[in-house]
Amino acid sequence: SQTPGILRAYLSTRLSTRLLMTHPSAAVPLYAAVELGSDSFRLHVASVEAGRVRVVATLSEPVRLGAELEAGGSIGADAMRRALDCLGRFRAVLALWAPRAVRVVATAALRRARNASVFVPAAAAAIGHPVDIIGAEEEGRLVYLGVATTLGNGLEGAQEDAGQRRLVLDIGSGSTELVLGQGERIERVYSFGVGALRHGLTFFGDGIDPGAFDAALESSRSRFAD
Repeated sequence: SQTPGILRAYLSTRLSTRLLMTHPSAAVPLYAAVELGSDSFRLHVASVEAGRVRVVATLSEPVRLGAELEAGGSIGADAMRRALDCLGRFRAVLALWAPRAVRVVATAALRRARNASVFVPAAAAAIGHPVDIIGAEEEGRLVYLGVATTLGNGLEGAQEDAGQRRLVLDIGSGSTELVLGQGERIERVYSFGVGALRHGLTFFGDGIDPGAFDAALESSRSRFAD
């Protein structure tokens, strides 16, 4: 009964955090997923009812790990402090929802970070759960399965189209994954070290002008042409 009030207090101190909250039956078990992304950290709490995933709470904080990888490729002290503070707050929210299982995954920024081996144990201690740095192929696989499950459970005509081939593009902050499949079966996964945040820092550090836009477009074409 205290959960809504505590989450509102959380929001009042974290204006950049987005919250979606509904109330499943108390008898329905909850599960949580936490993504340590290159730009934002996200927490989702969901139930699974009649084979469908129902998100009941989601939180997001712009930690920007990928933007603050130092010249040597390490996470800087300020970014690390922000990340651990965020995970401490996520831990408090998870304690309130009491999910049956929690998985915490990290993506492109921590795949690249030279000091990931230092950060990951600290992150696990802060949130109270192990942190897995997943590979690009696993990231693409999970994104594809999430999309395929959604299409198979609710969009008009999706049941009839469940066997059709699908191409899913996940344009993240630190990388982009292209996944080809049929229904829920994955055929191929491609990953590229091109993401919205990385591209923006490379080409639009001084703002977006026609020359910078053309250069960014040409760079993208060269990476994805084949």
